[in-house]
Amino acid sequence: MSASRPRRSSFGRSWSFLRRPATGGRGRPLDPRRRPVPAAHCERLESRAVLAAPPAPLVSLVQDTGASATDRITSVGALSVTTVPDATAEYSVDGGKAWAPSFAPQAGLNRVLVRQTAPGSGPSAATSFSFTYDDAAPAPLVVSLKLDTGASAGDRVTRDGTLSLVSPVTKKTSVETAATVQYFNGITLAWDATYVAAEGLNTVKVRQIDRAGNASPESTLEFTLDKTVPTAPAVSLANDTSIPDDRITSVGTLLAATTGPGAVEATAAVQYSTNGGKTWSGGFAAKSGANAVLVRQVDLAGNASAATGFTFTFDASPPAKLQLALAADTGASKTDRITADGRLSFSNPATKRSSLEAGAALQYAVLQPDGVTWSDWAASFAPADGDNTVKARQTDKAGNVSPESTPLSFTLVRQPPSVVAATAPTAKTYVSGQSLEFTLTFSRPVTVGPTSGATAVPYLDLTVGGSSRRATYVSGSGSATLLFRATIGAGDFGPVSVAGAIGLPPNAFIRDLAGNAAAATFAPPDTTAVLVDALVPVASISFDAATRSATIFFTRPVTGVDVGDFRIRGSISNTKFDLPATDPLILNQVGDVTVSGGGSQWTLSVDSLPPGNGSFTLVLVAAGSGIVDAVGNPLRANASTTVIR
Repeated sequence: MSASRPRRSSFGRSWSFLRRPATGGRGRPLDPRRRPVPAAHCERLESRAVLAAPPAPLVSLVQDTGASATDRITSVGALSVTTVPDATAEYSVDGGKAWAPSFAPQAGLNRVLVRQTAPGSGPSAATSFSFTYDDAAPAPLVVSLKLDTGASAGDRVTRDGTLSLVSPVTKKTSVETAATVQYFNGITLAWDATYVAAEGLNTVKVRQIDRAGNASPESTLEFTLDKTVPTAPAVSLANDTSIPDDRITSVGTLLAATTGPGAVEATAAVQYSTNGGKTWSGGFAAKSGANAVLVRQVDLAGNASAATGFTFTFDASPPAKLQLALAADTGASKTDRITADGRLSFSNPATKRSSLEAGAALQYAVLQPDGVTWSDWAASFAPADGDNTVKARQTDKAGNVSPESTPLSFTLVRQPPSVVAATAPTAKTYVSGQSLEFTLTFSRPVTVGPTSGATAVPYLDLTVGGSSRRATYVSGSGSATLLFRATIGAGDFGPVSVAGAIGLPPNAFIRDLAGNAAAATFAPPDTTAVLVDALVPVASISFDAATRSATIFFTRPVTGVDVGDFRIRGSISNTKFDLPATDPLILNQVGDVTVSGGGSQWTLSVDSLPPGNGSFTLVLVAAGSGIVDAVGNPLRANASTTVIR
């Protein structure tokens, strides 16, 4: 036997192929000169060599990815097939029914048969191989703090650096089954299986690697780890009223220091306990009397400091609110708060007792546009003339300040009102029946009493010609201007003058709203052009039977005399009549009547008189006649004459 040239397999081992000589029966060598004679029914075939089928190929994963290199769970689906030289591999995924020269893995479990076929030989036996193919990256991890301590559960400031991979939505872990979790180490720049948070700001990246070795997208969490316990706070009263540092106060607010030793951190919360530390709250309300309280600070991470104990006495009973009123509201009204007396009263109108506590200090404030300043009452309160608005308060011995009184507004008027202007009647000549009106304007509104009664109301003394007259009050009470009036009487004549003083009958007054009596004197107005001519015209009649006319004489020239001003009444030849001179019957009974003349003498003419004996009276009727003198004084009295024939 002779060996052929050795060949090396793909596995590195040496394989040898042996040739045997042709033999006859029972192992004897064949004589080359003696060839077998084929049978009569056999066809002679060409002689050729037939090789044996190669062995079943060796099959494995090109890369068994993931944590295990032997679990056949991979993200790389390529197979490694070891064949003999020049052999080709074939694959079947249907149990050998169909074969293909290539193989594409499917996601999930794969079962594949692999065989090889060498040139000149038949296919080898098949190698069965199964594996799981997974090239899908797992979902990003949901990373959060396992416990976000402190006041806020979402500020990511904590004293516990433990991470949680539980989804807040599903409440289940976001880590796939059998996956491994990795954390990026910012120092080594490598992925580690563990993570330890450092004090201060932390930025951590986390991912998961599934069994096939697929890495999820990175998830990032940034948080602050703070495990440092703050110092116990320094505590004091915000306002130790009355005696400093005696811890007896009317303000029960505590103050935790923000600077210096024991300062509260800027972002920390201050907490209080009044039951020895059993429970804590973010606020504190002092109770009346003795108080014992524990105070601590809790930082953003929830670290609580040691407690500071603090005791004090709280007196929260302020004095009563003062009842502020005028001691005397002078003037016509007792409630208008316009007064001539600026003293104030603190009496409660209901109890009639003072609302000021014994020993309390009294303060006042005058309201002004630029603000309120409190001052000591006894030392400086003095109301000013004019409008005042004041409020008061009292402070007891413990330093408690009463509520401010309701502001009291009042007007202090201590100067009497005076006449600032006097106005005369319009410059002209006044006649009988007309009025002379004088106005007095005061420095402020005044009231008058009484307001009616010719002999009871205030008045002004006048002189008309050489006669004394009086202008009496008419209207204006409650305002700053009063009206006085005098009516011209018949016979008044001459220039007008007024005395510079107001006359007041008994019980009459003119005073302002505060009760101050008005000054009685004033500067008289100029009345030079104010004249009175009330000398009324007087008429008389003389009848001349021969001329059948009447002459009417007036004491002063007049106008407005006409036929309609006369009446004729009487009886002639037993015929009676009493008719106006303009009546048409006169034409039938007396005859035509005409008036002529002017000035102080007028003539009434009757053209004919009825015959017969009798008498009649001619009357000049003053009322409604329209007969006036040159200045307008009217004829006031009738004139008549009787004719007998």
